[in-house]
Amino acid sequence: MITRNTRTQCQYCRFQKCKLIGMTVKEGPEIQQTPRVADIFAQISCYVCQAPSSGIHFGAITCEGCK
Repeated sequence: MITRNTRTQCQYCRFQKCKLIGMTVKEGPEIQQTPRVADIFAQISCYVCQAPSSGIHFGAITCEGCK
């Protein structure tokens, strides 16, 4: 019997019991990668020269050359 106190004693065994009684498991992990900040800024153009930006410099989104 699984109670609040015993449910974390052997998580592997509990998982196996769940699969035996009909639980289905999706194959493969579903990992969503969050975009890197540098990639996000590269999609935004520089406020000064319209080149791919590298970040916020002095309050404006600019490239390395215009910062």
